[in-house]
Amino acid sequence: MSDAMEDEKQLSNGMSKRETGWLIETGDHKYWNGKHADADGFTHDPNEAVRFARFEDGERIVHWLMGKYSVFLVTREHVWLDGQPQRCES
Repeated sequence: MSDAMEDEKQLSNGMSKRETGWLIETGDHKYWNGKHADADGFTHDPNEAVRFARFEDGERIVHWLMGKYSVFLVTREHVWLDGQPQRCES
């Protein structure tokens, strides 16, 4: 079953809406908001972060746009349940 179909099924059953995305984050749980390609472009609020559909897209930004900071950054999957962010542990 596709993710969209599963989301529809969950909503019709009164269950939580689930969204996923990849965020670029620092070691101290700050997330890239896309406004700057340096330390000023990070926020503590994951809801303000740029969400990527694929891991590869986040990694391209880390290495292409923020290469000199890449050792301090990681692209990590996150899940939002009813609009509330939940970080995936891997």
